[in-house]
Amino acid sequence: MKKNKNFFGENTVIYAQIGECNVFGNNVKIDADHHNSISKITTVIGNNCVFGENVEIRDFAQIGNNVHIGSAVIIRDFVKIGNNVIIEDGVDICSAAQIEDNVIIKAKTRIFPAAKILENTIIGQNASIGEAAVVKENSYLPDGFFLSKYASYPPR
Repeated sequence: MKKNKNFFGENTVIYAQIGECNVFGNNVKIDADHHNSISKITTVIGNNCVFGENVEIRDFAQIGNNVHIGSAVIIRDFVKIGNNVIIEDGVDICSAAQIEDNVIIKAKTRIFPAAKILENTIIGQNASIGEAAVVKENSYLPDGFFLSKYASYPPR
């Protein structure tokens, strides 16, 4: 017998295709502001994901399997998050950013539009990844790290 249990906190509004065994904290909003104007579901969430309180996920986001999202996280339009990703509290991920598999993003970090974080990467807390910047695979960025827009890390 297949389990299809999802757990929802209070005041949670979800208009998305969701997988199995997900946990949503209180006040989670997924595509909540746009469900009346869009005729089909635009956000997809995989299996075994956990969402903290006061998380906001905007339109056309894709979230893989085994993703843990802390509290007060904002994931904006067209963001793609891979599998086995940890996003700590207070992270802001701007539109069209891509986060590949096995990435950890520590608290209060900001990922600007169209930035790309490749697999097996750890980004320290209070970091800033600039617009269209690329963090290459197997990287470690320390706390407070600032990567300029259009830059790559490590540099060539």
